[in-house]
Amino acid sequence: MIKTIAAGPGLAVAGGTTTYPYVNMNNASAGMVRYNGNSQNLEIYDGSSWMTMYSSAATITLDYDVQTILNWARDKMQEDLRLKELAQRHPGIRDLQEKLEVMLALVQQQEKTV
Repeated sequence: MIKTIAAGPGLAVAGGTTTYPYVNMNNASAGMVRYNGNSQNLEIYDGSSWMTMYSSAATITLDYDVQTILNWARDKMQEDLRLKELAQRHPGIRDLQEKLEVMLALVQQQEKTV
């Protein structure tokens, strides 16, 4: 039984809710299951005592390709912000960016007509 899902790199796990089912402890019979809030485990009654059903925790993570893409996108965003800051402070860089945008627009327009 999976008891917990933990986040891995690039993945967030939102919290869930905990509920405690009612078990009449005065009338337990073999096979009954309860949640022990103190130990945070499920327990099963074997007819004479409550036995803990141990659980494990699952870790979910993104595969290498997805992590690589996300890291590239993060780096690209930082690079773009840095270029924007430089262009605001240095007119030469701003001029080059404007010329590049014009050149890209012309090339894209030309490719559409071909």
